[in-house]
Formats: sequence, C-alpha cells, structure tokens
Amino acid sequence: MSLLTEHLCRIINSLRLVFGSPEELTYYPESERKSRLRIYLEQTAWMLRHQEINHFYYFYGCDRLNGPSPFHYGSKKKFIRYRDAVNARAQIGTHRINYNCLLQDKFLFGQYVGSLGFPTPRILGLAGSGGICLLNPIRELSWEDFLREHEGVFL
Repeated sequence: MSLLTEHLCRIINSLRLVFGSPEELTYYPESERKSRLRIYLEQTAWMLRHQEINHFYYFYGCDRLNGPSPFHYGSKKKFIRYRDAVNARAQIGTHRINYNCLLQDKFLFGQYVGSLGFPTPRILGLAGSGGICLLNPIRELSWEDFLREHEGVFL
C-alpha cells in the first residue's frame, strides 16, 4: 500500500468516527444513545478545542445517553506531551531511559510485566501481514488456519 493510500485510509477512518453511524460504531449496543446531532456537535467541539479527532469517543462510551462527557478525558496530544515530559526526566543514575518501546509493543510489554509477576494473558504468537508465527511450538500459520484452530482469541 502506498503512503498516499495509507494516509487517505486514515483520514477516511477518522472522518467515519465523526460522521459515521453510531449504531455501527458503538461499543455499547444495549445502551440508549445520544442523537446523531449531539454526537456530531460533541465531536466537532472536541476538534475545535483540541485540533484532533477524538478516536476514543465510542470506546469510552461517550455516545451513550447517560455515558461520560468526552470532555472529562484529555486529548491524545496532551497525553503525548505529558508522557514525553515524564520520559525526559526518567533516569537511572546518569543514564536517561525511555520506556515508550514497552508501551508500543504488546509482545515486549507482556514479556516484561509477566517477568515481574503480574498476571497477563498468554501470548500465542506474533502477528504479521500474511499470518502469525506461533511461539509454542514455533510454526507459521496463515490467518485462516490460525482462526480455524483458535476460536475466541484476542488479537
């Protein structure tokens, strides 16, 4: 996929979060939802305030009639600034450290927190564009074969 095509896909997916069907996007189909107009106005107000689309609006349940206000949450830009400021001060002795790689890689994060004794889901394998490399025993499977063998897994 070209860089332009990838960028256009991101834009379309982002716009879908603002103008898409709440019935298709909700994480809480059993809950009564706000009107499309109210969702549109809240998303527009978020964009004007934070200069970004609220990609977590539906995930947090802000589309529910009695759900939380989206404005109780911080923006992604604010989170990144805070995270980077904390990382800029993190050090052991005179060595600066940055833990972003742990937060961005599910496999590394799972291995790290598991080694500290925290309960974590068992990692079955590493995903790739053409399939998955299972870890125990090590073997490669297509997505179709993997999903046929492993029902109800979290990807």
